[in-house]
Parts: sequence; structure tokens; C-alpha cells
Amino acid sequence: MRPPPPPTAPSACTISVCIPTHNRAGDLAERMVELSAQTAKSFEVVVVDDGSTDTTAEVVADAARRGLPVRHVALRPGIGMPWVIARCFAEARNSLVAIFHDHDSYGPDVVERLAQALQEHPSAAFAFCGVRTCDPLSGAVVSDSSEPAAAGLRHDVVAHFVRSGSSLVGASAVMVRRSALPPEPLVTAELGLFADVELWCRLALRAPAVYVPGPLVDVQGWGPDEGLVKLNWTKLGQLRELRLRFATELAADPRVRSRQARWIAWHTACARAHWTARLLRRAHRSGVFPGAVGGAPRAVRVAAAVLSAARRKFPPDLLKET
Repeated sequence: MRPPPPPTAPSACTISVCIPTHNRAGDLAERMVELSAQTAKSFEVVVVDDGSTDTTAEVVADAARRGLPVRHVALRPGIGMPWVIARCFAEARNSLVAIFHDHDSYGPDVVERLAQALQEHPSAAFAFCGVRTCDPLSGAVVSDSSEPAAAGLRHDVVAHFVRSGSSLVGASAVMVRRSALPPEPLVTAELGLFADVELWCRLALRAPAVYVPGPLVDVQGWGPDEGLVKLNWTKLGQLRELRLRFATELAADPRVRSRQARWIAWHTACARAHWTARLLRRAHRSGVFPGAVGGAPRAVRVAAAVLSAARRKFPPDLLKET
């Protein structure tokens, strides 16, 4: 569904903050408190609930009673996260649409600063900010992607993704100018984990982005096993294909595209080798066969299974960890 145009009636509200969620009522309650404390006062909150069976509806209703302008959009049955992102844009009523995550933590001025950046840079398709990534168990800061520079246009979002395989855009706090949205479909559901990365790159091909220095958001990182599962052998291959696609979009010269393709192939091979080493180390140390083999070659699957079985069969002192 193509997002409808924003309302034509005069309104001081120009911002919609959309939160996709699924069975994270506790986290969502914290987001409601953070949004209630924002320095920006004129915005709506839209909670797009992808088939939750917990107390999500009650959390939203309680926030509304406390004065937060929030709507609950219940999807029954759920439609899956990539499609929920598209539904956020369809449900939003305003010209600036932010996508926030239910499990990340937001500073009190993030809505105001993202909106202000888009107002100051009318050519920008979307705004994003610096983020800190925190360990999900200890809460310690693992990495900080923020840059000290002042807010400014970024023309390198796609090139950075093609070169590195990582996105400059921290997907936890992005505000999109509705008029800059690309043609339907807004998301490619088959990309799963990378559906939003594709959307930011498609937007960045149409117009520059604007970066807001931070960090304004604390992102919950992946645990070791979660990382193995979410970014497995198959997903790394999918990432390679997406990088190749945008490399073709950027480079008209076939010689440049050929060099980029060779680099991406080498980079992917290294990433898969690193993933394989982590998988085998996990099987060796824990004796648990990880459910993260996603499309890995048979030799990798067999090796992980053998290490896992050996760990369970023999006393730990016979299998010293390396």
C-alpha cells in the first residue's frame, strides 16, 4: 500500500514517530516514558503491533491516559518485520516519519534534532544520528558510531555500504521526509534483516541524507549466539548480493564495477571464514550444536556437529579450549 499523503488541514503537528513492536511490552513501556519526556512537543506516536500476545495494548492505553498522543495499530495476524516498516509509513499521518525501535533507548532531544536537521536541509531525504551500541547483558558501551562534526549533508551512504558491507545509518532512529519515499514496494520482505538497509540506500540514491551528531540513541547489541544466528552464512551471501546491486547503481564504468565485485567477493569470503571460526569455537566450547548454520557448506555443519558431540562425550580436561 502506498502511504497516503499527509493531511491538508492546518496542523502544528508535522512529525509521526512510529514504533514497530512484537511482544516487548516491558521495553515499550520504557519507550513511552522517553517519548513523553522529549523536548519536541508536537508529534504523534504510532505503535504498530505485529501480532503481540502480551500486554502491549495495555501499555499503549496507559501512555495515552497519561497524555502521550499515541495510537495503537494492532495487526492480527502479524505480517513480519519488513512489512511492518512499510505499514508504519502507511499509518503515519504527518510529513516527517520517524522509525524508532522498541528495545533501544532514546535521548530527550532526538525527535527535535532529527526534525530540525530536515528543516535546515530541505534537499535531504532523511535524517539519521550517531548511536552507541551497548552489551545486552552488562549494558556497557561496546561501540560509538557518532562523529564530532556538526549536522550536515551526507552523500556517501550508498558508497559506504558498497565498500564496507555496513550501513552508516543507525536504523534505530531515522526520520524520513515523506515526499522523498521511493516507489512501491517500500521494502523487500525477502531481505529480512537488510530490508531497512535497502530502503535507506534507495532513499540515498534519490537525495542526500543529513547526519545529526550524537550519540542520541543507545542501541541494544547482539549477544554472541544471536549474532551467529542473525548474520549467518546465508545472510552474508544475501548481503553480498545487495552490495553488488548498489555497486551497479553507483558505477557506470564496467571496469569499476568489476573491481568492486572482486572486492565484495573477497570481503564476503573473509566474513564467512570468520563466521565459520566463531561457529566451530562455539561448538567446541559449549558442546551445543548451534542453530546458526543457515546454508553453510556440509563440511562446516559436520565439523560443528562433531565438535559438539565430542564436547558432550569426553571430559572437559581432554578438550582444552584454545
